Amino acid sequence: MVETKIIAEAKGISYEGIFNLRFLISEIDAKLRELGYTINEKLNKEDVNPKGKSIEIVKEAPKKVRDFAKYVIEAKMNFSELKEKIVERSGSKQHINQRKASIIFSAYLELDYAQRWEKRPIFYFLRSVFDTFVWKVGPERLEAGLAEEVSSVYNSTKSFLKEQSKQSQDKL
Repeated sequence: MVETKIIAEAKGISYEGIFNLRFLISEIDAKLRELGYTINEKLNKEDVNPKGKSIEIVKEAPKKVRDFAKYVIEAKMNFSELKEKIVERSGSKQHINQRKASIIFSAYLELDYAQRWEKRPIFYFLRSVFDTFVWKVGPERLEAGLAEEVSSVYNSTKSFLKEQSKQSQDKL
């Protein structure tokens, strides 16, 4: 069985205002790729109602760190009451979205994701002995690395939304 340790749970950003949805999603994807993650889209759901569009996107990004350990960052994005506007910036027309955005980042560390140590009881025993007496500092180092990377994605997204807010105030 895969051992999963939650490192960052529900590290969220709430934003209300004007932003470019495509640029926001591509900013998150670019930061994850820059850190070496592969991106899998688990959910992409769109509903239209009288108040505007509601979009829900869930992305999971795994990254193999060692032969027995893997980082996983999950981004749950909810956009509600979206209304699309066309604005002219720098001589070109751009599509922007207006209303609410909520982005929640979670990060967890998966150990023995290939389940190599559980094939035989002796391997399972050896792994528990190794974890207890030999490899004491290793998991903490991996956890700290993942916490740093999820904070980097979080801060990048937050600064992108802050920049979008600044640009919209300058233009309006």
